Amino acid sequence: MTKTVHDALAEIQAKIAVPKGRNNDFGGYRYRKAEDIISAARAAAPAGTIILTSDKIEEIAGQVFVIATASITFAGQTISADAGAMHPLQKKGMDASQITGSASSYARKYALQGLFALDDGEHDPDSKDNRKENGNDPAAQAIEYIDGADSLDDLKHRWEALPDAMRKNRDVIGATNARKAQLQQKEAA
Repeated sequence: MTKTVHDALAEIQAKIAVPKGRNNDFGGYRYRKAEDIISAARAAAPAGTIILTSDKIEEIAGQVFVIATASITFAGQTISADAGAMHPLQKKGMDASQITGSASSYARKYALQGLFALDDGEHDPDSKDNRKENGNDPAAQAIEYIDGADSLDDLKHRWEALPDAMRKNRDVIGATNARKAQLQQKEAA
């Protein structure tokens, strides 16, 4: 009989199976969602177990992250796991609320996977560094932002708005200097 939160978690981990039953036709891979994990955990949990997810926004080293927490409570005790996902400033085709929702879903999925000890498998597309392919590379976003400057004053304003980490990035510095030279030539003409 289940007596502690640790016993409840062990029971869930022993029973839970969440295959990657969804298919991403565009990316050509299979995946699972946080909702899939929660549904399977509820089915495997002993009566009286509460499963919750929550998240908060944090700035870490000049970058914005969604930090998610997944927890189970049983017999007045709680166990939780955290996971984070970077919250990009822009993402092609998404408005601000969609970007936040996407980062939240991603972080919650990984917090749940950590809590329930789910294996991603060796061919998990999430383990691949595909930031440049998907437009999520922070340096590339900063460079695109800098390239949009239409005057030297605008360039200065954009440079100062960048996080410190981006102002130290060689590629961003190079792009800023190149844009500055272009704008100086334009203004001199």
